[in-house]
Amino acid sequence: MSNAVLAMPRAPRDWAGAGALWITAAGWAGALRRLGAATTVLTPVGTLTEQECLANTSSAALSSRGSRSRVPASLRVIARDAQRARSMRGYDRAAVHLLGATDGIDLVWQHHELFHTAGAAVADHFDAPRIEYVHAPIVWEARRWGVARRVSGPVLVRAGELPALRSADLVACVTDEVVAEVERLGVDRDRIIVSPMGIDPERFDPAAVAEVELSRFDDLGDFIVGWVGSMRRFHSIDLALDAVRAARRQGHRIGLVIAGDGQDRQRIESLVQEMELTDAVRLLGQISNDAVPALLASVDAAVITAGAQQQFHYSPLKLREYLAMARPVAVPATGEITRLLDHGHTAMLYEPGDSAGLADVFVQLASDPALREQVGSAGRELVMRTATWDILVAEALDRLGLAGAPT
Repeated sequence: MSNAVLAMPRAPRDWAGAGALWITAAGWAGALRRLGAATTVLTPVGTLTEQECLANTSSAALSSRGSRSRVPASLRVIARDAQRARSMRGYDRAAVHLLGATDGIDLVWQHHELFHTAGAAVADHFDAPRIEYVHAPIVWEARRWGVARRVSGPVLVRAGELPALRSADLVACVTDEVVAEVERLGVDRDRIIVSPMGIDPERFDPAAVAEVELSRFDDLGDFIVGWVGSMRRFHSIDLALDAVRAARRQGHRIGLVIAGDGQDRQRIESLVQEMELTDAVRLLGQISNDAVPALLASVDAAVITAGAQQQFHYSPLKLREYLAMARPVAVPATGEITRLLDHGHTAMLYEPGDSAGLADVFVQLASDPALREQVGSAGRELVMRTATWDILVAEALDRLGLAGAPT
């Protein structure tokens, strides 16, 4: 394979809170690089390198907290959809023009988004196979989060989603739940693959950050839990706060470090004050993904949070990163997690929304160093065997009949 193109639907400044999506693009680009392919990441405002994708994870554009508006939510959604359709106009032609002098393209990867067909245009122009990468069908996911689009939804699906999904040579979905919805939309099952989030084995290596300062959070407690991600309400970060408070009331000096930013940060900051956890919780703000391995090496465990009855269709990037750094992880027993991890072996499971159960997991890990070592080691072995970007990209190339060997 000589040349590959990854087509992203938006410019970094227009995609607030989308750090995981730029990490995904960087992950695929890195895996293709290691296979010998020269990879170009397209955006509506030009091209990015693998490292520039990663740099976007710490930009101010990824730290939006939202703003209040008197305009009804339904009208704001319609306006955003219309703006997105307008922003995609011309991207197809610009992408083809930008790559016009390229000496052949062997693969096009397109991130799924409403009205995004730039990658499809490039694939058609160069007669190259195309992968449509789907974190979730857009209208379906929004409905699960409470944005119904009762009138415009069916039109958006037909005009803005189905063309790219049905014309792709391969549709790569992050979970089985997403596969089921894509298949319901009319994509043949034999053109769909489950391709979850992955990790970069070059960066997420505990040995590579052995010199990290392990005492940097000692003032928060004797046992430190880490959380990394975008601070949105559906992530249910308050569950971790409840668990830390419960554990400390039992006499266990457990601390929590939160790395990230987003619309829910102000509320979480207020909760930390109200729950009198300022001595136990530290909010670091947005950090670059390049800084995540060292952060994880400086905590004792990590956590994924999910509320009770929460619909869990996504593949958490942070989960693979936690596992790759050999951190024992407390995870909710829901979605892909129950298919991926075994309680007491590769992770510690608790019931979604159960802060008391999560507190018990924290206490158990804090009290048993041998358990922490065993679970952390088993989790890393699992992710390195099944979920590096190299493995996931090779599986997709194999489905397309493209050998993973470099040319």
